[in-house]
Amino acid sequence: MKEIRFMAVAGLISAILTNFLPSVPGLGTIITLIGTIAAVAGGAIGLLIRTLGVWLRIGLIIIVLALAVYSLVSFNGVVAGEPGSDAANQLYVWTALMFLPIGILIEVAGLKVTD
Repeated sequence: MKEIRFMAVAGLISAILTNFLPSVPGLGTIITLIGTIAAVAGGAIGLLIRTLGVWLRIGLIIIVLALAVYSLVSFNGVVAGEPGSDAANQLYVWTALMFLPIGILIEVAGLKVTD
């Protein structure tokens, strides 16, 4: 049951954090929805990562953090560029990749603290 609570917390945090992203005209609600779903999915992945060894878990968390930073930079790059349907699709992908690590980290850290 506590796993579901951490997934809900990850979804709530990502929904709040999407409001601090650069504004995209007409896509604000969809970006928030994608970020929330990605964070909840990240929580589910975090359950799988939790079963791995310590060093493998640390390595995966470093990779996940690097992915989050790269996707944030790419998101800002797309927002600063020319709008279009291709740009919108890229924003969806970068949003999902940005908020997936949030769910993973909250799930792994939360379950470690509560154990």
